[in-house]
Amino acid sequence: MKTSILFILISCNLFAQVGINTPNPQDIFHVDGARDNPANGIPNAAQQANDLILSSTGNLGLGTTIPANKFHVVANTTSAGRFTLIDALQGTVDAPTLVLRNISPVATGNRTFLGFNNTGPTTGGANWGIGSIRTTTTEDFYMGNSLGATYIERFRITAAGNVGIGTNAPTAKLEISSGANGTSGLKFTNMNSASTPVANAAGLAVDATGNVVVEAVIQKARFKGSISTVSLPANNSSQTGPFTMLSYTESIDIGNNFVTNTFTAPRTGYYIVSANIVLVPSVDWNTSSNELYFDALVNGALTLANTNVFSVSTSTSVEGPSVSINGLVSMNAGQQLTIRGWMFNNNIARTIQTGRTFLSISEL
Repeated sequence: MKTSILFILISCNLFAQVGINTPNPQDIFHVDGARDNPANGIPNAAQQANDLILSSTGNLGLGTTIPANKFHVVANTTSAGRFTLIDALQGTVDAPTLVLRNISPVATGNRTFLGFNNTGPTTGGANWGIGSIRTTTTEDFYMGNSLGATYIERFRITAAGNVGIGTNAPTAKLEISSGANGTSGLKFTNMNSASTPVANAAGLAVDATGNVVVEAVIQKARFKGSISTVSLPANNSSQTGPFTMLSYTESIDIGNNFVTNTFTAPRTGYYIVSANIVLVPSVDWNTSSNELYFDALVNGALTLANTNVFSVSTSTSVEGPSVSINGLVSMNAGQQLTIRGWMFNNNIARTIQTGRTFLSISEL
């Protein structure tokens, strides 16, 4: 029978340090996996890569002889899967593979984080941390970063499933706080004001509390009608009436804002008003002056006005005078617009051409 005896080199110094495969242990318990450490001095990074060490402070190091934490692992090769945890056959069991637990007394603000850092291979704090943060009664998911001092919160998912960016108390499924009044903090890189609109799509708006909502599709007010008033009454007094409030038969009334002779503004804003009046040609006009007045009024106040003043050579001259008004009118919601006309002539009623006299109102 052939017998082989494996000798393990164990080194003990005056401080009871134990070295396996090395006569030069760096702390209480030191294993040199490849037996490549120097007999004296500190192993270099390549020599430490295969070492395991237990420090006098109770820190365990793999790949390092100076573990800074309870479990400190350093890899020195850039290959996939440098750190691997293999779980038991778990299937669909609803249980975590790895658990990090903060055993401090329960208190708001307690944190259990995983940290990430690219500033050094062995030491230093973590620039980014993700994990759990304690609220008064629940645990939230947290992400934050440090710029050299304490962590600054950047992202949170509450126990209720609300996501907050820039806020630690989101009240909606997604709440973003830019930190500056008047700015949303939300940007779409590939969609802007020049993008082609999509048909059959509703717009988004922000309500008074900051919630993003589907904006109501407002059908702008539109009215068009032909005059139904037959004539302007006889009048022999210049500029004093009698005034006639003109009535119209509607052909278009989007929003149902017009009744007989009154348009009621559905919203505060600007409205384009266009109207005309054409009289049937007739005789018996005043040879010195005839005056046709045409006005638009908002709540009784004159807003638009025009006048056609003319004379005739003889009383037998045939005239069919006309006048129009066009303009932009500012109206508050609920205010009423009316159209009036009157005629100063030889005290004769004048017939209106109903087929050529119209009113249109368009909300901007």
